[in-house]
Amino acid sequence: MATTTKRMKVSGTDITPILLAQAVPKIPSKVNQVERAEVDRDDIKAIALRFHYAGLHEPGYIISDANGTNCYHYCEASANGNNCNHWVYAGAVAHELGMELKKTYHAKDPSDYEHLIRDFVDFEDISSQFGVVPPIPSGGTASTAASSSAAPSTAPVVSTKTATPITKKRNWSEGYNEVLEYLKGEGVTGSMLMEIVELRKSIYENVQLTTMATEPVKPDLPYMGSYVGRAFRHIIAGKDLILIGDKGCGKDTLIATIAWVLGLPVYLQPGNANETKESIVGDRSFAKGEVFFDLSPFATSVQYGGISNYTELNMIPGQVTAVFHPVLDENRQLPTLKGAIPRHKHHLFIGSMNVGEQYAGVSLTNGALMDRFAILEMPYSLEFKELLIRKSGLTDNKPLKFLEDVKMQIDELIATEGTGERSKTIRGYIDAAKHLKKYGVNHNNKVEAVEDFIINKTEDKIEKFKMRDRLRQSVFPDLPKTKEEEDYENGSF
Repeated sequence: MATTTKRMKVSGTDITPILLAQAVPKIPSKVNQVERAEVDRDDIKAIALRFHYAGLHEPGYIISDANGTNCYHYCEASANGNNCNHWVYAGAVAHELGMELKKTYHAKDPSDYEHLIRDFVDFEDISSQFGVVPPIPSGGTASTAASSSAAPSTAPVVSTKTATPITKKRNWSEGYNEVLEYLKGEGVTGSMLMEIVELRKSIYENVQLTTMATEPVKPDLPYMGSYVGRAFRHIIAGKDLILIGDKGCGKDTLIATIAWVLGLPVYLQPGNANETKESIVGDRSFAKGEVFFDLSPFATSVQYGGISNYTELNMIPGQVTAVFHPVLDENRQLPTLKGAIPRHKHHLFIGSMNVGEQYAGVSLTNGALMDRFAILEMPYSLEFKELLIRKSGLTDNKPLKFLEDVKMQIDELIATEGTGERSKTIRGYIDAAKHLKKYGVNHNNKVEAVEDFIINKTEDKIEKFKMRDRLRQSVFPDLPKTKEEEDYENGSF
């Protein structure tokens, strides 16, 4: 033990009741896995707890032996003499198991305590005791659900030309660790993580892809913010969703993120004012003298499972939306010309609505329909600023507010005049925030950030001039005029 003390910085370990109360609920998001092993040392039972921390490659240990119960830990922060809180979460786990820490040893290198853990071999995973959902080991195998062929839970009752089932084995564990890391980063609790994992396994086993669906993939920028947990709480409880908010608030991103996390294929169907009960379900078609009934994307998702992404739901006349009722209530079936389709157990309806004075043709949504959903009114600025902070590292509120104001002006111009759609780029705003963080917030850098990452995404020169003028009249009065702008205004363009 003397060698260990000599080579490592040692500190006392005092987890107060307040610190313990704060640490325990954070264990599922701070710790990726907890394991336990024991071995006999000189007729004394020695116990080791091994901790795999989120964001760290090297595990930490608590060892309880003849020297007491001590924590051994390496991370870059502690190795450089800075404070780290990893020992707190290890100590909280130990406390829950009736083990009280004596000291914490901060190593300069993991090899400093290698001799203390060498004889611990057979580790047992005890993560579930603390709400921790461990990642899948590299090269490990998934459960039997991963190797089974996807199959619909009900036999097809309507023959259609437009949606053909795809025979494809889907492995729920592919990409799972990345999903798990994302959910933990969004603060999803351990108990909910377990429910999401079980739901994902069942979906991969029971939901069949079709040629009409979009296969779930990770969005370039998954949705970030409190509405992630909010949406999944409703989904786990068996509720369908309606997302309400301005264009650009992240409705489609949230839907794509849900699809990626759960592995649900997506069926897109936009609402319109000319919709009828029949057209929502499908259309007749003719071929070689025969009449066919082709299911709509919505009806296909009901039959095979998946997300029915019904956009602009408030464009559909209120009396027409009654066609959704028997699917969403206890009946769980969709009437069609060819008979009723039982609703697949993994069919999820997510309707979305753009709101605001700029959207013409919308109607008041049927109250009986709305009553069947959990309704999320999507925030705009809060989530946007949080995304910039987390993706760029820029925390100065002044440039964050500036970029937020630029986005609001351009989004409003897009909505009202259809101008500058190519500049509706979240990635561009993140790049602009990174630019300001790296080079500083001054006039020239603001011009560079707004022009090079946002305005110039739009190739049409007239649209570009309109955006520049809009920003100049609102949030960026000292945005300089280009030579092309001046020529355009003078009629010589």
